[in-house]
Amino acid sequence: MSGTESKIFQTKDFRTDTLKLYEDILNSGSCLRVKVTGKSMSPFLRGEEILTIKKVPYTSLNRGDLIFFKNGQGYPVLHRIIKKKQDMDDVITFQTKGDSLIAFDEPIKNNKILGKVCKIEDGSKYINMETKMWSRINYMAAVISLLESRLYFALKAFKNLF
Repeated sequence: MSGTESKIFQTKDFRTDTLKLYEDILNSGSCLRVKVTGKSMSPFLRGEEILTIKKVPYTSLNRGDLIFFKNGQGYPVLHRIIKKKQDMDDVITFQTKGDSLIAFDEPIKNNKILGKVCKIEDGSKYINMETKMWSRINYMAAVISLLESRLYFALKAFKNLF
């Protein structure tokens, strides 16, 4: 796993049968509660928060949502949806990225999505991510993250011209 990808678990200790268990829990309609261990979503998630994740129809996912998915190597990742694109065949692809990362993840197809974060708990705070206010905040966070990355890569390309 590259250093630019985040993880919700320490992947060297993560087992395939554990991920399968998580998938089974989510596919049964139950919620999954997990502790954040990575730092790629900082400052929004600093680590140690407890997330409640639930399975939702992929068509209901929007820019800004935090999703739990399997990356191309089969590891679980929790990142923000930056873009949602539907092609001419009605196939939806999601572009995701960690808030503290510059690079985008590889595009995610709906069959790799395990669930969506619906609650965040951190001792002193409780966030219901499904309220209109948090939907708007997350949308703005996604737009800002996208603009930061585009600006970074544009400046890098400009610098390489000289």
